Amino acid sequence: MTSPATPTARQRLNAPLQALFHHPLKGYHHLMLLALLMAVAAAGSLAMGADANWDLRNYHLYNPWALLNARWQADMGWNVQWFLNPLPQLPYYALVSLWPDDLRPVTALMGIPGALVAWAMLLLYRELGRQLPLPAALLALGWLVSCTGAVTLGQLGTTFNDLAVTFLVLLGCLCLLRGLRLTDDQRWPALGFFALGAAMGLKITFGLFVLGPALAWFFTRPRVHALWPGALAATLGLLVAGGWWFGLLQLRYESPLYPFFNSLFQSPWWAPITERDPRLDPQGLAQWLFYPFYWWQANVLVSEVPFADGRLSLGLLAALGALWPWRGLSLTQRRSLRFMALLMLFTYAIWLKQFAIYRYMLPLELLAPWLLLALVGVACQRRAGQGAPRGLALASLAVAALLMATTQLPNWGRVPASQPSLMALNSPVDTRDALVAVAQGDPPLNYLAVALPGPRHFVSVNATLHADTLTGQHARALLANSETRYWVTPAPAEANGPHGLAACFGLQLQVDQCQPLATHDPGVPQPVICPLVDHPQPPPQAEVCP
Repeated sequence: MTSPATPTARQRLNAPLQALFHHPLKGYHHLMLLALLMAVAAAGSLAMGADANWDLRNYHLYNPWALLNARWQADMGWNVQWFLNPLPQLPYYALVSLWPDDLRPVTALMGIPGALVAWAMLLLYRELGRQLPLPAALLALGWLVSCTGAVTLGQLGTTFNDLAVTFLVLLGCLCLLRGLRLTDDQRWPALGFFALGAAMGLKITFGLFVLGPALAWFFTRPRVHALWPGALAATLGLLVAGGWWFGLLQLRYESPLYPFFNSLFQSPWWAPITERDPRLDPQGLAQWLFYPFYWWQANVLVSEVPFADGRLSLGLLAALGALWPWRGLSLTQRRSLRFMALLMLFTYAIWLKQFAIYRYMLPLELLAPWLLLALVGVACQRRAGQGAPRGLALASLAVAALLMATTQLPNWGRVPASQPSLMALNSPVDTRDALVAVAQGDPPLNYLAVALPGPRHFVSVNATLHADTLTGQHARALLANSETRYWVTPAPAEANGPHGLAACFGLQLQVDQCQPLATHDPGVPQPVICPLVDHPQPPPQAEVCP
């Protein structure tokens, strides 16, 4: 008898990868994988530090608090972010309410969305392995490249919520791919578009990932019976996740998307304008044509902070390559390649015209390596099951190494996870029956509405509150008629307020009575809270209003 051959090191390494990407997984396998990914994500989030980004101080804490305390009549401000769906911010608010004095458990648990995204990408790569003859090692490499993108890692543990909503987008893509593989135009597409619609309902900018996939599906399956299940399901998902919020905005502010697109909806609470930030739009023909190739080098062309990532540029090239009429592929394989390629191209084109803020298309960063590897799978298919050519495998490894080596993570602000949260604030005055005002802008101080002892009114002040709108009228009335008023500002305080805003509204800070606030805000060296009174000699508005 001959003894069985001892497995080589390569075979021992390849066995678990084969099980992960090519063998059937049972329910408890998925639970074990999720638990492992969550542990890794929690450790990574803790290592990177607790979130301290600009939006957290501006509205990520304020919005869920305002929802739970019905603050729409009590607070006023010309702040478009106040009116975004607060559901995605509720988990962080709940966690930081439980642990206001130590951000370590909060930071660890905020890594969970990153683990969910990694798990969804694992399912997508398993689906790719079902459709094209790719070795498990290459699938694992592609998955690693997807999960180490600049914004994917940069947002780990943060409150931006792009990762959590991206999880729904990836599940939607997975369902649509399975529908194509199983020639199912009903159940799987309906599930997929429901997830995509829900993503849009939670975060309106993710409408990209309804329009882009819908166009891709239309050009892949241009038949009525293949289109209506997805259309109905996307609408249902949108209404389930966001319909309640759109309804509240309509009832309160007379516009379901308030304050956005107010040139169309004409709400009397806002100026008749369309809120859009054009600062990150491409400049010149070269950027319009080759914008993603500019992101190989760290810059702020499409981001609030520097980052570098080349995944999307190669993913768009792969999308163009996937549209080539490759011979030797089955009809199902052609449809899957065409759908993912068109999804990438349509979504990018819509993003380029409408947003041009990189993190809004986070799912494309994750899917770009998937599409690159799909082209490698096409090459493997053309070799009639002989596996990946050695040269192609080495080239894949080189591209993966290049992408990961040139990636620079964006840093929107981090603090040590052991420190207290923004809500752990000691106030020298009782603001429960008072109006508290802050200047809208940089640094944002809207989290003080949550951290201070429940102010009766909170006003985020800027010169736009002089506009002839209901928001302006109510804000001016609150500022003028409240009996007890305070203004919080970074030290040193000025009598006329930041940039003259207090004087602009006929008010004045009593700087001799200002007291320091013990905050844990890295963006404000030392805020002070000052009594706010009527200005004894109001200067002309033209002199003090910005």
